[in-house]
Amino acid sequence: MRRLDVLLISLLLSVCLAPLWRCQASAAPAEGGEADNDLEPSQSDEVETDLPSFSEEEDEVDEIFAEADAAKLQKLTRAIEFKYGENGRKKDIRRAARLLKDLVTGEDMVAMQALYELGDIYMLGAKGLRGVRRNLRQSLSYFNQSAYMGWGPALHIMSFAYASGFQSLLEPDEIRAVRLEHLATATGHFDAVMGMGFRWYYGHGVPKKCETALRYYKHAAQIALQEDALGNPPLGDADRLTDQTLQLYNKQQQLAAQQYEVLQYWEHQAKGGDPMAQYELAKLHEDESAAANMDRRRRVPPKSLELYQQAAEQNYPQALTDLGYMYIQGAAGETNITKAVEKAVECFEKAAELGDPTAQAALGTIHLTLLKPRNVALAKEYFVKAALQDNAEAFFYLGELEAGIHDREEQRLFSANRSHERMQRALRYYERSADYGSVSAMWREGQLYEQGFGTPPNCNRAVLAYKMVAETGNGVNDVRRGLQYYVEGDYEGALLTYALAAEQGYEVAQTNAAELYRTHKGCKGKHCASKAVRLHHRAVSQGNVASLHEGAMLRLSGRGDVDKDLQMGARQLKTAAQHGSLSSVLSLAELHANGKAAPYIDKDLGRAEENYRYVLESWAAEEEGPADLGDSGGKAWTRVRRKTGPALKLAQIRFNRWIRHHTPI
Repeated sequence: MRRLDVLLISLLLSVCLAPLWRCQASAAPAEGGEADNDLEPSQSDEVETDLPSFSEEEDEVDEIFAEADAAKLQKLTRAIEFKYGENGRKKDIRRAARLLKDLVTGEDMVAMQALYELGDIYMLGAKGLRGVRRNLRQSLSYFNQSAYMGWGPALHIMSFAYASGFQSLLEPDEIRAVRLEHLATATGHFDAVMGMGFRWYYGHGVPKKCETALRYYKHAAQIALQEDALGNPPLGDADRLTDQTLQLYNKQQQLAAQQYEVLQYWEHQAKGGDPMAQYELAKLHEDESAAANMDRRRRVPPKSLELYQQAAEQNYPQALTDLGYMYIQGAAGETNITKAVEKAVECFEKAAELGDPTAQAALGTIHLTLLKPRNVALAKEYFVKAALQDNAEAFFYLGELEAGIHDREEQRLFSANRSHERMQRALRYYERSADYGSVSAMWREGQLYEQGFGTPPNCNRAVLAYKMVAETGNGVNDVRRGLQYYVEGDYEGALLTYALAAEQGYEVAQTNAAELYRTHKGCKGKHCASKAVRLHHRAVSQGNVASLHEGAMLRLSGRGDVDKDLQMGARQLKTAAQHGSLSSVLSLAELHANGKAAPYIDKDLGRAEENYRYVLESWAAEEEGPADLGDSGGKAWTRVRRKTGPALKLAQIRFNRWIRHHTPI
């Protein structure tokens, strides 16, 4: 971030960031909580034409910090180490806060970050003697000061604060939120870039514009790739706040508590010469060692290395493959690079002969990129063998071979000399690799769809590919902390975590935050229901049918500050049912039975019977097969066939009884 950028941002902030007591007078949220207060056309044009350049020639923030006072910088570093428990320091939030408060005077970069870190501390809080109690008002004050000075992360938090109301401390103001987020992107802040990409692509607060969204998401994807964070799985169903997720989390915690017993078991088996036990024990010891290291470099403790070697000597495939990677990564104790590569190839060849697809793909990569001269034919042979076992890396490199990436520089990527047919095959390989989780393949997908190689240019598919890459960055680990807050009973901490991630476009975070707003868990103020509708609306734009159902039910019931709207609620409920939501089909059955949504959902006992029948059959097919639903469920619709009120009521009673004894997915 250039010094000129900081001065310019500070000037703009004098308009965007008023003192907090003046911010309270901003516009109220839109009725129903769904529609955003969008920028006027002229305002959105101004934001778009002033898009950040994302130039690689910009001065690094590290260079600006290098100009700061050495003593203050050292104190800031020490405070952050105490905050996160890094570099051998024990985590001590209270001590970190004391150190940071000594650094907030002045207008240099150290003061900017110190204010932001204090805001973060008081926003999330921490339990225990070394913790600090959550204080959102104080947190907001720190964030506001840091943002006013132009600190990117603080600008992003203030954008979130105006978008969400920050637990009713501010009146939501979507226009101000958009402007602050835009300013944060000028500093290159990753979360802000994600947030603006989401807004431009789905049209939240700004006009819907794919080409503009593509620039943001592509830049965010580049940052994620540079972070070397590709081991982070994207958010999925296992991260949703459901009963199944909480049960799985509790089970994982129980397993972690039994770590000592697991260790003893593998130690006993390993002493008997079991290669699988030796391998598993080596992984456990390595994982323990890795938890103490803050960097991403692989360090294998001597005990683990010895166990890996013992298992490899017995031709255990996974141990051979892991040992091969250790030689390549310099973690096996071999300092001579040539000898290390030779030993790695030897390990991979043994594992490949035993059919290990990871080793086959590794050999292909070595022959293609590491050994001189290249042996493209042999590399392809290994990749094909691994691909037949659905190996993601193998599919990716087959795509690279078809696209000719292995023999030209990245800036000459996808040369026009490559035939359309070969690029089509490359795209198919990348898509298969991406399906198996390769983030690099997702990046290539985005490039091909953006530039139109092997396929007509497709902005939408390019944006979604770049978005998937960006959502594997290190920020996804912050989102996952929301589940930990939730199971600990800190619903406000979970809500703040998910709501912040929701503004960045994480669909799972949007649905989780909406559920917390809907159930008033952690939400303060009287706009909880409308905030739930707003986030459900955003999740629906990303294809979440469950959110469409929840939004419909909020409108049909008129819960909280959401206006009752039977027409829109009925339309959304029917749409959700058409897209496979069994919850919506069940709700339609109840509404057809009681007529509470008439005339938009007519009272019709026949339709109620059909819907009940469909739900029961679907649930039974998922759990027990279609043959038998049992007495309570099976007789539910036969009773309804008489289409009389008492028979329908009895069917509903039997239906509910059946539900209590079955756990639908």
